[in-house]
Amino acid sequence: MLGYYQCYQEGLSAVKHNKPLVILLEYNEGNISMELFIASLLRECPTSKIILLGENLRDEDVLCCLLSGIYGYLDVKDMYKFQTKAVKAVANGEAWISRRLVALLIEGIRG
Repeated sequence: MLGYYQCYQEGLSAVKHNKPLVILLEYNEGNISMELFIASLLRECPTSKIILLGENLRDEDVLCCLLSGIYGYLDVKDMYKFQTKAVKAVANGEAWISRRLVALLIEGIRG
């Protein structure tokens, strides 16, 4: 099932009702904290895996979202090229992030 919701409350309600395996979440710099919204989505359906969609996001923004519970990130310019592969990989429990982000995560863990 695929749905698109511009209203956060409608999106939360749909996730609660449909219990999707994978959620494609568009990054929004608006009036809502993405980290809090990710936590809300996972509270409604803890088994869902989230792929963040964005355009030229800073590594720090993606890392904050990764630490909040997303499984992957796709830049909008690459979406049509990799969407199917990314969804399948994340549905199978893999991460879909760049090697650069993996390196940053490792550096952060090591301190």
